[in-house]
Amino acid sequence: MRLLDQILYRFSKLQDAVGERLIPATLASLAEPFEDRPMRDRLDRLEGLGWLDALQWLEWRGVRHRLAHEYRDALNCAGPRWASALMAAQGVLGCVDAWLDRLPPPT
Repeated sequence: MRLLDQILYRFSKLQDAVGERLIPATLASLAEPFEDRPMRDRLDRLEGLGWLDALQWLEWRGVRHRLAHEYRDALNCAGPRWASALMAAQGVLGCVDAWLDRLPPPT
């Protein structure tokens, strides 16, 4: 159970960090206005610029949401739900790795 807790926690924290830090920092570095825009508009803009697939990102958020809200049920049928969480986590990590490779080095 501890392992499953850690997977959900770290998957959630990774997505939070990307949404709260990496997305705004990337848009700011590209001189794109974002402060008053909802997250979906930010995702769509980054998709238009080739940084991510907005629908894929929303699917990963859906996996997270389902796990968080169906947590106790998910423990009883761990296989498919947790496999989707692991695949989503790998997808998010791959997206972030490619993203970080595109950012200019810090000055």
